[in-house]
Amino acid sequence: MKTAPLTESAAPGTDDAPLLEVRDLSVCYRTGRAASWRRTDTPVVDRVSFDVRPGETLGLVGESGSGKSTIGRTILRLVDPVSGTITFDGREVTAFGRSTPLSYRRDVQAVFQDPASSLNPRHIVRDAITGPLRRHGRGSRKEREEAAAEAFHMVGLNPALLTRYPMELSGGQRQRVAIARAIALKPRLVICDEAVSALDVSTQSQIVNLLADLQESTGVSFLFITHDLRLVRHISQRVAVLQHGRLVEFADTEQLFRTTRQPYTRRLLAAIPATDPEGREHRRARRAAHRKAPNTT
Repeated sequence: MKTAPLTESAAPGTDDAPLLEVRDLSVCYRTGRAASWRRTDTPVVDRVSFDVRPGETLGLVGESGSGKSTIGRTILRLVDPVSGTITFDGREVTAFGRSTPLSYRRDVQAVFQDPASSLNPRHIVRDAITGPLRRHGRGSRKEREEAAAEAFHMVGLNPALLTRYPMELSGGQRQRVAIARAIALKPRLVICDEAVSALDVSTQSQIVNLLADLQESTGVSFLFITHDLRLVRHISQRVAVLQHGRLVEFADTEQLFRTTRQPYTRRLLAAIPATDPEGREHRRARRAAHRKAPNTT
């Protein structure tokens, strides 16, 4: 794959040292049968570069299959890159080898799309929070239970729910538990991989507002991975747009929504559902014009 050049507005300047730097990252998945001569390497991410500043939310946007979740998993050390570097707070993550320091596991947390799959159905939800605290040597049992109650309070859950099982909670409550587990270790970066896409619209809004409040109170950074530009505009300061594993645009959020010159980004913007019935015919005509426009990416 050839890397599409960024627009002139693709690298906004900053005086702050980035917390996370991704440079020329490429990732391949091996497909095919077990025999080596039948296996092929399928490129998924192609020389992607971006950074996340302290206390910032960066939106990583793209359609299904664009490679955005693979980038998140690579940062989390769940997938090995083919080339490129990932640097966190001045340390090169790609140089860790097979052993990832506990300090990195503590500082970089994740919230995934389906909280039910990341919560043990046989354990009460308190264990989902106290377990990582115990693994990282945080406090006594009583102190860990107090920290779990504090984390529940921060995400707007009644501490009485700590003794419930995941199946006894709603989808929105389970996602709040997942966020509480992520922030209990006081991380510096949280990767939210389609963290609200499985929720209804009203619950999505509550979770996004919760993340914004947590960022304001703790200074945590977010890498917000999603296909929904509507949510990105609400929560992100900058946006990186992926298409077929390539970074095609990287800009300040309002600048991207106001003056994007990338046909692919314009098509994503045109696909945002409108809640206002007024001007429906105009929007349909605009989407038709976008579909007919030549793709130069």
